[in-house]
Amino acid sequence: MAFDGLMSLVDRDDRGDVVSTNLFRCVLRIFGRPKSRSPLDGSEDELRQILEWQRGCLTEEIKILAPTAVVFFTGPRYDVALYDEFNDAELQAVSDRPSC
Repeated sequence: MAFDGLMSLVDRDDRGDVVSTNLFRCVLRIFGRPKSRSPLDGSEDELRQILEWQRGCLTEEIKILAPTAVVFFTGPRYDVALYDEFNDAELQAVSDRPSC
């Protein structure tokens, strides 16, 4: 996994820290189903409501922590959430892997 690879390279001599967080602040729990689901697996209306509810949370988290860099390990399915939070974002793939 990309995150595990990054963590193995991080300098751990007290010159910096790594913080991880989730792009979505919740999961969908459907009663009667054994597993929770990603908001991306819900209906358009469910996704819209979740994006509205959490909008600004990640931006404020980044402002408070004041990192020198922010890296998102996502795939094309998550573009909708990134654009919702950062409407002027420019996304760039880091490899030539085909999109899903």
